[in-house]
Amino acid sequence: MDEAPELGEVVFTLGYTKRDIVYTQGAVSSETGFESDSVYYEVSLPSNAGHSGAPLFNEKGNLIGIITAHLSDKQAVTYILKHDYIQDRLDRLSDSLEIALSTNYSKRNTSTKRLIKLYRPFIFEVH
Repeated sequence: MDEAPELGEVVFTLGYTKRDIVYTQGAVSSETGFESDSVYYEVSLPSNAGHSGAPLFNEKGNLIGIITAHLSDKQAVTYILKHDYIQDRLDRLSDSLEIALSTNYSKRNTSTKRLIKLYRPFIFEVH
């Protein structure tokens, strides 16, 4: 993704909070994370065990980041490791690994339902 998400932008995730894959929708509520950490976003998204490590997408299907934590004492506050931070780490690995980032299923103008069908096979639970 080339642009950072805007405040209020609708986002969604797919994760395994139970045996079946679960779709959850929310919105970007802050451009920084816990204690104003600039590596994270804060989103108003209810998250549970099973969401950690799940991808977060915007409505176009672009990866916004990865879910890393939630505050149990605040309802629906979740922290997302920013895409550009992840991309920077992948770029540093590119000399030693062959990573094809050119395939982007989200370049098509499509609905959230279609994006869920496209991304679902790539999201799995690890024990």
